[in-house]
Amino acid sequence: MWWPKWCSAGWHVLALFALVGACLVVAYVHVTPFDQRTHDVGAHLRYIELVEQRHAIPSGDACWECHQPPLYYVIAARVLHAGKWPLPDEHSLHDASGARALQAVAAALGFLTLLFWLATIRIACSTTYERVVASALATFAPALLIEGCKVGNDPLVICFASGALWQLVSWRASDRARHLAFAGAFAALAIQAKANGLAIAAIVLASVLAAFLSRPDRRAPRFFWGAGACVGLMGASLGLFEYVVVHFKNGMTHPSWSGLRAQYGLNNRWQDFFTFDPSTFARNPWVHFDAGPARDEFWNYLLRSSLFGEYGTADVATTAFAYTLVGITVVLAVFALAGLVSCVRRAFGHDRHGERELVLAAFGYLGFLASLRLVAPFAVHNDFRFIVPFVVPYATMTAVALGRVRAKLGHRRPYLAMFPAWLVAVYCVASLRVTIYWT
Repeated sequence: MWWPKWCSAGWHVLALFALVGACLVVAYVHVTPFDQRTHDVGAHLRYIELVEQRHAIPSGDACWECHQPPLYYVIAARVLHAGKWPLPDEHSLHDASGARALQAVAAALGFLTLLFWLATIRIACSTTYERVVASALATFAPALLIEGCKVGNDPLVICFASGALWQLVSWRASDRARHLAFAGAFAALAIQAKANGLAIAAIVLASVLAAFLSRPDRRAPRFFWGAGACVGLMGASLGLFEYVVVHFKNGMTHPSWSGLRAQYGLNNRWQDFFTFDPSTFARNPWVHFDAGPARDEFWNYLLRSSLFGEYGTADVATTAFAYTLVGITVVLAVFALAGLVSCVRRAFGHDRHGERELVLAAFGYLGFLASLRLVAPFAVHNDFRFIVPFVVPYATMTAVALGRVRAKLGHRRPYLAMFPAWLVAVYCVASLRVTIYWT
């Protein structure tokens, strides 16, 4: 029987989790105060105020965040102006209509990010079971709400970077040049949103180079059209970024950051990148960027910041759920490694579900964060918020591995075959409890 394209199981899964994700985003924004998760909220508001007052881009030393690219702050200023909402005050944010407007912008970007993730998963996964598992892991990922609904340029760069990865996977699956051009456009916008948008631009470029080295000649004209548009857009954006941020704003970092080393400085010993000490969880699962020796371990800090940001609570029940979430995430990380091996094997084979692009994204983002740690060894530059789109390859690779476990155990040991589903279900419940209930 013929069915419309949008009636397929993949689209049903996408629609279901998009609805769930929309409810989560709205609930999170409703229960989370304006300034709960945003660092330097006053500086972000000051940047928006300068753009709104001067109708121009401020210099890099005009405020603490003014070294950032201006795209988000221009958008925020235009939204406030269009709605005639006043700029919220840093010390009386909770009832301000302007604060609610900026939260609405963040929520819209967070929901759009989730749609990009789910669309990528629909293409990259080959079975309904894998799509459900990967979509659940992505929808209930704490970083989607914690980092994707902040006031500041983080939600914007996360959204554009996620869109670029979606278009890369779409291009790999369909071989249509327009998807490659759109990937370049999203990456170009990510560069204008924040400096870590350069990471997705490098991933897109690596994908183009990999395709150039392996693409059959019969597809060359179509490929070169898309690749030319992609590289051209990213090159133009990079030139604009270099002019505005490097020349006009005099650099990508604030000149006062050198004074942070005493409080937030990290060691860059080789063992910090190759060890994971579980004993640091004995006291509590939380870690703040200026508290405790656990911040020095690259993988330890990456895990914790991906689940909780840089916050903690003394609530016993919430802490118990946090321990559960950490334990399940460590187990799922083992499956993700197995899925990575499977995706690497399929990346250059006949199956084209975007495995190569997901592998490049996974290694690209981890390499970017490690490089950032080496270049700027501060705790504030060592957390997961810089690589939130990493959730997509992680969720997909985990789902691939769990799907294989289920397939192998399905007939012989049906009760064990239910283990992956229960594992993911507990992960979702613990994530929901820790992320939304605790504010």
